[in-house]
Amino acid sequence: MKKNKETKYYVAIVLVVALYLIAVYYSSDVSTLSTVLSTVTALIAAVAFWMQLKRTENLDEANFIMSLNEQFIANDQLTRVEQALELYFGQEFEGKDGCLNLILERDHDDCQRLINYLVYMESMAAIVQRDVMHLDVIDDLFAYRFFIAVNNPIVQKNELLPYANYYQGCYKLSKMWTKKWRAE
Repeated sequence: MKKNKETKYYVAIVLVVALYLIAVYYSSDVSTLSTVLSTVTALIAAVAFWMQLKRTENLDEANFIMSLNEQFIANDQLTRVEQALELYFGQEFEGKDGCLNLILERDHDDCQRLINYLVYMESMAAIVQRDVMHLDVIDDLFAYRFFIAVNNPIVQKNELLPYANYYQGCYKLSKMWTKKWRAE
């Protein structure tokens, strides 16, 4: 797709140059031709500059996304929670005690791991809500990770509902993602 846009840009440049050459061939006023040439050159340079800025922006965005994903997968605590959530995804599981009740140890550290996981998702919500990044950009990497947490009945019962004020970003992000998917 990007090559297609670049091809259109190059075709447009060739057409402008061709039109200029035709104008030069049929015109005898050199000052008018110089003005036209300067204007066309400035416009081509402006478009090329804009395209380069767009490429740089896209590359920065890609690096940012890769960094977010790398931070997530490099964090053993977050991946441990994700594994536990995946294990019980879609199942009605009633644990006995503790905050998470999904990880084998069922201790206070598990509760903190879950909180860290949810806070990471809160940061995703902040990034989207402040238009730093669009939902479509993080969709493939984080939607699944997000929904296995917020749709887990134990996470809801032990963390999201009792501490709803602390997880407003998660609620908003859930609403945005659901609305997006319904629209598709």
